[in-house]
Amino acid sequence: MVLAAQGHSRVQMVLRARRYYSEGETVQLYKAQVLSFLEHANPAIHHAVPFHLAALDRVQGSFLEAMGISPRDALIKFKLAPLQTRRDIALLGFLHRLAHQTAPSCFSELFRFGEASAFVRRRHPPVHARQIHDPIDGTQSRALERSVYGLIYTFNSLPAEVVEATDVATFQRHLQRAVIKASDSHAVGEWWHLVLRDGVRKVSLQALQELFRK
Repeated sequence: MVLAAQGHSRVQMVLRARRYYSEGETVQLYKAQVLSFLEHANPAIHHAVPFHLAALDRVQGSFLEAMGISPRDALIKFKLAPLQTRRDIALLGFLHRLAHQTAPSCFSELFRFGEASAFVRRRHPPVHARQIHDPIDGTQSRALERSVYGLIYTFNSLPAEVVEATDVATFQRHLQRAVIKASDSHAVGEWWHLVLRDGVRKVSLQALQELFRK
């Protein structure tokens, strides 16, 4: 993947300069020069097969390894979540905009809204009033399941106070704090970085909601 190759080159440039900066400053340099470059393509690559995304994820992995920082420490100390997690948070932010009717109308036409929809995978009563119809029922392609449609189940399971955040930035901060809590949760375990995607199907609704409580 060209994006991954260019990302690795940028990481090497950041690492060559780290002797002049503190650990925190080097991480900030990575965020500015590498992370922003990698994430501009998130909406286009979120549905890609894991094999290709793994090549991209290794860009951040190589940086953290060179810095001697674990993925969990990067999240807690520097608010630098794994790229898989950040992609999910980004697309959930898009769903938040859709639910609050602040997304471009051309996108809104691709989704159905409201509690009256037939939620084919709902395992519980609606937990908030901004439900989006979940079209995934196991008959679709894996590519569609990996797309933003695959995150609707997560969005529909979030606590009402999180979904009702007045702006996307606040909503995404709630998500990142939940991931931080998941990284220390025995119920979630070592797949904490995927809790916003796979985790909602592996833990109970109560355990998921607990991640969002202060």
